[in-house]
Amino acid sequence: MHIFQQYFHAIGSFNCLVLCFVLLFSKGSTYTNKVLAVWCFVLSMYMLTPLILLNSEFAELFYLFGWSLWAPASFGAFMYLYVSSSVTERQFSLKDIILFIPLLICLIINIELLTASLVEIRDFKALGASQSGGRILSLVIIYSQALFFFLLSVRLLFSLRSRAVSNLTNFNPRIFNALLLLLGLNFLIWIFELVSNLLGGSFLLLYLSDILFLLFVSALALFHWKVPAYFHIEHLDVEEVSSDTKSHLADQETRKAILEEILNFMQTKMIYELVFTLS
Repeated sequence: MHIFQQYFHAIGSFNCLVLCFVLLFSKGSTYTNKVLAVWCFVLSMYMLTPLILLNSEFAELFYLFGWSLWAPASFGAFMYLYVSSSVTERQFSLKDIILFIPLLICLIINIELLTASLVEIRDFKALGASQSGGRILSLVIIYSQALFFFLLSVRLLFSLRSRAVSNLTNFNPRIFNALLLLLGLNFLIWIFELVSNLLGGSFLLLYLSDILFLLFVSALALFHWKVPAYFHIEHLDVEEVSSDTKSHLADQETRKAILEEILNFMQTKMIYELVFTLS
């Protein structure tokens, strides 16, 4: 690893760890902030691990930090949780653990390395990762989950925007455009990562994608630290809205307008019936 890359990883890891604590313990912290805090922590460990492998003489540390080599398999899930929680009143659910199955699969595939002997870990530190079937399969899973969660997040945003247009009147539609732009930027970074691997680990593209990913997550963390509920839309739930409960999602102005229409109709009908009776 180039010396500039080492400085970048050290500074990036420290900054992400600081942002993690800031988001967790800042006043008015939302669920979105907590999602970003955990994401910052995982990214911090991911950037710290190469430094430990290169510069530490204690191979035992790999047992503590080695899992983070496959941390990118969770980044798609974090992005999806961020999008869904920043717009709606979504809270943590045990079902959310399912979103991290790609990371679990990668860890299972590479369990031999994670539980290797100290001699094998030292060989891994000296020679690097080999182009084994497990490593290739792990890369396929990492990029596949990125594409899957990107499409899932886009689908969710279009669904939420459709429900907001149908049921609400006092929301800012630009919120969805901004989140779609963030998704596009995130997906572009993944493309840089993919092209870098296809070109055999291009230093320039790999370094650029690392910088962009760090800036992307850090910018989101800082933004939500300052404005925690910027993208939040009240009365909009991430769950599907059934037909018999849609009226409860209408805001006060909509309900008032419907009530006025009903009263006008009833008054008109009563006048018509009175005239008809007198005639």
